[in-house]
Amino acid sequence: MWSLEEALSDEVDLDKRLCSNLVEMIEKEQCTLPFIARYRKNQTHNIPLEKLRKVFESLNELKDLKKKIDTSIVKIEKSGNLTEDVKSSLMLARSKEEIDFIAAPFKSTGGARTLAGKACKLGLDVYAKQILDGQQVSLNTQILDEKGKALKNKEISQGVQHVIADIISKDAEVLSAMKTEFQRSNVLLTTSKKVSEGAATKKTSAKATENKADTRKPVKDNSHKYEIYYDNSYPVRHIHSHQVLAINRAETQKYLTVKLVAPHSLEDHLSRLCGRRWPRIHPDHAELFRDSVADSYKRLILPSLSRQCRSKLKEMAEMSSVDTFGENLKNLLLQPPYRGQRVLGVDPGFTNGCKMAVISDSGEVLDTTTVYLHNNTNRGSEMKTLIQFVIKHNCSVIALGNGTGCRETEAIISDCISSGWFLPLSVKYSIVNEDGSSVYSVSEIAEKELPHMDQNHRSAVSIARRLQDPLLELIKIDPQHIGVGMYQHDVSEAKLKTRLDSVLSECVSFVGIDINTATEHVLSHVSGLNKSKAVAILKERERVGGRFVCREQLLNVKGLGAKSYEQCAGFITIRIDPGSKAILSTPKGVNGRKKAKLSFAPNPLDQTMIHPSSYDVAERFLKQLHIAVDDLGKEQTVKQVTQWRLNKELEREATILSTDVDTLTVIIEALKQRLNYDIRDNMTKPLFQTGKTSIESLQKGDDVTGVVRNLAPFGAFVDIGVHKSGLIHTSKMGGKALAVGNQVKVKILTIDIGKARIGLKLLRVL
Repeated sequence: MWSLEEALSDEVDLDKRLCSNLVEMIEKEQCTLPFIARYRKNQTHNIPLEKLRKVFESLNELKDLKKKIDTSIVKIEKSGNLTEDVKSSLMLARSKEEIDFIAAPFKSTGGARTLAGKACKLGLDVYAKQILDGQQVSLNTQILDEKGKALKNKEISQGVQHVIADIISKDAEVLSAMKTEFQRSNVLLTTSKKVSEGAATKKTSAKATENKADTRKPVKDNSHKYEIYYDNSYPVRHIHSHQVLAINRAETQKYLTVKLVAPHSLEDHLSRLCGRRWPRIHPDHAELFRDSVADSYKRLILPSLSRQCRSKLKEMAEMSSVDTFGENLKNLLLQPPYRGQRVLGVDPGFTNGCKMAVISDSGEVLDTTTVYLHNNTNRGSEMKTLIQFVIKHNCSVIALGNGTGCRETEAIISDCISSGWFLPLSVKYSIVNEDGSSVYSVSEIAEKELPHMDQNHRSAVSIARRLQDPLLELIKIDPQHIGVGMYQHDVSEAKLKTRLDSVLSECVSFVGIDINTATEHVLSHVSGLNKSKAVAILKERERVGGRFVCREQLLNVKGLGAKSYEQCAGFITIRIDPGSKAILSTPKGVNGRKKAKLSFAPNPLDQTMIHPSSYDVAERFLKQLHIAVDDLGKEQTVKQVTQWRLNKELEREATILSTDVDTLTVIIEALKQRLNYDIRDNMTKPLFQTGKTSIESLQKGDDVTGVVRNLAPFGAFVDIGVHKSGLIHTSKMGGKALAVGNQVKVKILTIDIGKARIGLKLLRVL
């Protein structure tokens, strides 16, 4: 059987020795993706993060594949059909489809409920095998059915035909050739509008009727979404992933009828194959054999190939969707924080009013209220309440959710700004994507964080915190609810969860977490940690007085061993207060017995991304430059390290310091940064506004600004301030690549209010 290293090398197109190192790190050393990406570059040849993620995912798939191979071997062995050739073929298989293909001939001829199975039960399989062996067989015989009634000659011939068709459909040689020809052929996926959903519902079988999901009409008529797929056809070899997912969803919702159409040459190919495979058919049975071949093609082989094809299309489309979702989520989570300001979060609404919450510069809730800005009878009074609320809390920044009532609320806030009603405050606002805020408001996390707060005000708090620190707020919400994916509910839940969990861990780890302020939920996503370890860390933090003084203290956390410490230490930071001193800590012992007290002292290197295992190298480096460790992050230190890097050859210096180039590079990059450095600072800043835009004022040809909220293979969805995002089709991007969070200037090409569609053209990225 192939080894994981060999298969992985082929799967991800990397050198076998490199794959061997990766398997060793992942399987035996239990290294996480963020840890390998940052601290093991010397062992990975600095391969890109996306490639490394592919290694992790492919490795899991290959392990599952090995399990399936072992299961198939056991099943065939139990049937008594396992030969060395078959076993060898299975052990060399490199996909689930290939395993199923090899195992197919060893399934019994016809299941009990199939046509062939019923015929076999009557003993007709004997005649079928004799005919295929070239014998002349008389079918003019008496055979009784299960009720003791004699079968007619036509029924006997038909039963034999069913058995022969089944044998043909499971022949390994035939299947292999047909699969190859099917992939080469110009197979079309055709779609047509379902004539009547009511009729479709009535015609469902009794079995389908038991499944209410199969017969229930869609609650909302979304047929207009699929108009472009009515009465159309797509070459299977060239169809796009988003088209596959859209067609599959429309089929599930009973808006479309979908089928694969293969060229007639495919059936002719099967006839020639069978002629060569069974060349000795007696002339008396030539017509029966031709009918059996045709029956096998139409009833068994073509449907089977079609199912495999659609399954493969779905799998590829799902992977494309997962890739898009993961990239969009990463860009969303890495939007820069807006620190040092109080923020007013506004969850807009009509009947239930606009829910508002003011948070401090550290995210603490200061006050909440509800203002009914769209109640015309008391509008003046409500606007006064809004103005007083903003001035009372000295809040010059407003985060406005982009949900229902957003534009109407924006118009009022904009009027207040332009009329000077917030003076002496200089107020500005930003439209914030509120997807998932309502989900958060009723979650366990929200209940723990804001236990006595109305759930509507929790949404306003979430909106404000999203502007203040997107990562720390959005990580609390299931990624499927924050509006950055396409067809996420139609793809494999397991694959999607694996990717999104990986993205969450990468973002949290690479940004870095202050362990003395981090919550349980945030800590659980740090490299090397999980929920139980996060809980243990918080308990230890409470036990030592609410604050860790150094990274090394983590080794004192119950249940967090050396391996977990190695994986997480470089991604957590400990800010050192001027008055920080060494402490004595008594670790919890076993069976109530206390261990000896340990001394933990603050270490300035704990404020950087340098891993503790490299502290000795970092200290020698600083000593070489005559820099005191207490001067880390100071302007002079940053300048000195930056200048040193410009004039030195890393290979030579790494040798002098007894380390490798990659480790030295990480150390230098860390020492070139100020202590408050954040990798998100270089991302696109939030878009603040003081003016307004209404849907009524939009016209074709207008140039407007907006923010990219979602990306799909066919284009980018942009929030331009009219509640419904507009679409920049890929053909209108001018060849530029966009990312979630990009601020853009666009031209309005089309407006269809009835279908809620706005077509845009990218002018430039701001």
